[in-house]
Amino acid sequence: MAETVAARVTGPEVGALQDTRRWLIVVASGIVTVFGVIAALSVWSTLSSLERALALIGIAVVVVGIVLSRRVTGLWLVVAGLATTAVASLAPQGSPPWLPLTVLASYAVFFSVLLLPIRVAAFVPVVGAVAVAAVWSTRPGNVIAGPLGVLGGWVAVLQIVISGLATWWAWRLLSAEATVADDALAVLESQTAQSLAVQERARIWRATATRVHESLLNTIRYVLSTPTPDRTRLSLEVQLDVDAADGGQAPVPTVGRLLEAIRADALVDRVDIVRPETDAALEPAVFERIRAAAVELVRNADRHAGASRITVRASALADGRLTLSVADDGVGFPDDARPGVGLQRVLDESLQDIGATVSLARAENRGTVATITGPRVRTGTDRRSRPRAYPPFDKGRLLVTAPMGGICVAGVIYFLLLASGRRPGEIVAAIAGLAAIAVAVTVVVRRRRLATWPTLLIVLVPALVPWLLLVDDATCQQAAVIAPVVNISGFCIMILAAWSRWIPGTVGLAVWAVSSIQLLVRLPPTCRSSTALAVGNSLIALPLILAVASAGARAYQRAQDRGQLARQREIMERSRALAAIDINTQLEEAVHEAVGILEEVVAGAPLDDQRRQRLERVDGRIRAGIQVDPQSTGAVAALAKSTVDEVSSLGVILNVRSLASSSDPRPLPLMAQHLLYRLLATPSTPPAVIQAFTDGQEDHLSVVVGHAAIRDAGLHPGDTVHLDDVVVEVDDESGADDASQEYAVLVSRPIRVDRQVGHLSTDTVPR
Repeated sequence: MAETVAARVTGPEVGALQDTRRWLIVVASGIVTVFGVIAALSVWSTLSSLERALALIGIAVVVVGIVLSRRVTGLWLVVAGLATTAVASLAPQGSPPWLPLTVLASYAVFFSVLLLPIRVAAFVPVVGAVAVAAVWSTRPGNVIAGPLGVLGGWVAVLQIVISGLATWWAWRLLSAEATVADDALAVLESQTAQSLAVQERARIWRATATRVHESLLNTIRYVLSTPTPDRTRLSLEVQLDVDAADGGQAPVPTVGRLLEAIRADALVDRVDIVRPETDAALEPAVFERIRAAAVELVRNADRHAGASRITVRASALADGRLTLSVADDGVGFPDDARPGVGLQRVLDESLQDIGATVSLARAENRGTVATITGPRVRTGTDRRSRPRAYPPFDKGRLLVTAPMGGICVAGVIYFLLLASGRRPGEIVAAIAGLAAIAVAVTVVVRRRRLATWPTLLIVLVPALVPWLLLVDDATCQQAAVIAPVVNISGFCIMILAAWSRWIPGTVGLAVWAVSSIQLLVRLPPTCRSSTALAVGNSLIALPLILAVASAGARAYQRAQDRGQLARQREIMERSRALAAIDINTQLEEAVHEAVGILEEVVAGAPLDDQRRQRLERVDGRIRAGIQVDPQSTGAVAALAKSTVDEVSSLGVILNVRSLASSSDPRPLPLMAQHLLYRLLATPSTPPAVIQAFTDGQEDHLSVVVGHAAIRDAGLHPGDTVHLDDVVVEVDDESGADDASQEYAVLVSRPIRVDRQVGHLSTDTVPR
């Protein structure tokens, strides 16, 4: 089976390059074939049977090749069709000039260079030039001479060699660049896929933590903090838990509905809402994260600060960002307050996911003012840029302009011949043409985009060449030089236009076309064909080839972008599914136990010591479970979570605060693990406190326990114990003999640098 072009694609850049090659061959061969058909039909009655047969066969083969161009075989058929038509130049003499041999041979050489292996393709321009020279030596009468009619045709043959080698250089350069880019992109896509999976997993984990904290942990803390809970209010909160678990529909995301959702979900009566003057739409993620954060702040003000009045105010900053403040008249927050799950997960990490921030400040008289500053609000006039996986580069630009640059280099000889004339206009035209060639070739070699307005001035230099050659008494001998000069000046305009914007190209071609057409009309009718071919090639063929090739490259790029976005969505969906499974494994039992206890209380069961202790134990397990992802969390936070589970199963109550560490996966020494277990397994009054955090250099695990736990672990106040690279420090507090004394024990370990990737991981999950 023939190999398809797409089958050989090893990456998006190579694929885009090969797709651009296909469009170049298809469009260029199609235009050349149309020109050939027009030329043949104009003299069809005078053609021999062999010429007609070769022309029809060549056209048919080109058409079939275009139809099958998605396969490499089809592209080779295009080359074969052009070569078959060119063979008509060997037919017996007698027909008038109709065959553009130089154009057919040049395109066949260019296409072969693009299709053959790089090492073999370097010889194709020489072989093609030799073939043209051999054919022209027979002096065929049916060939449009054009540049072949100057200096015996050797300059035209040299143009085929140089332009073919320029095509080979461009293809080799682009192929190497595309391969390198694909290798780099493969590494980047692998890293991106891993990062997406980790980030999406962490995002789902944080969203779950936010929901569980808002709907369940706050409720548990409310029940534990009051001797006689409001069963009616408690029933509403338990119902809210069930609704959240069922995934109820979120309201339409606007600022107004956000304020209503905060009032409804907080279940606090003493809340004043201050609306902004105008409403605005919000992204769903922004709506949900700010709602959860505001509900957390309102409930904290109600339950922990004892506020009698809470005001929620929404407004918009000048740059379009939403600000939402929660002000209360409560007791405020202590200076030594430790960050808990609500502050760490709901008010910090969850808001950072959407580009929002939160700040806490004391009110002027009494209470606290918390301000959430969100990302820009979405309005109907906002423009959303389409994500792009990688920046496209226009491969068609170099592939088209490189052979044109090669033709221009050899075309210097035509301008030197023109300069040998006696007319001032010819001398000035030669100087302008040589300057334009130098600029055009430099542009191709440098491969950099040109500024629009300087290029607009430069492009007028080659555009004026035909104007300088306008005479009323031109001869066919002069036309033989004028035709390639006009053609090359058009090539210079196309090169400058290709590497600039559309304005210089449009202006340059317009000026050039007007004078070229006038020049064509003034030439003798018997020698207009070569000039007409040059005008049509520069005015119609090359702009269309460049435009379609560029469009093909961009279309391929867009397809690659869509494919990569689809792969990213697949990664995200798979990550969500796996995260959901792990979350259920971590939390399902504890959440069901907590909801069951709360439903018992709602139904009228007494909130006795046994139920309170059960709620306290399950509270610690849930707080640890929602913070620690077993797949991505570092060893220090994971050890804290597993220890909480173990000691909770023994009936020990723990106060679990924020559990965050670096992603350092190295397990702690067994002696350190056993020491932590002994510290926490001993019941303490009040319950022991556990927290994990990182400062970027070290991971820390802090526990606050009673004197009995210190003693059972074999430690003493003021001790410093080294266990491999782990340091255990015990506070040296006064009153060491007091059995009720609490001690802070700090377990620290330096974060190890990942030498493979050469960076230090200091966060639980990437931002």
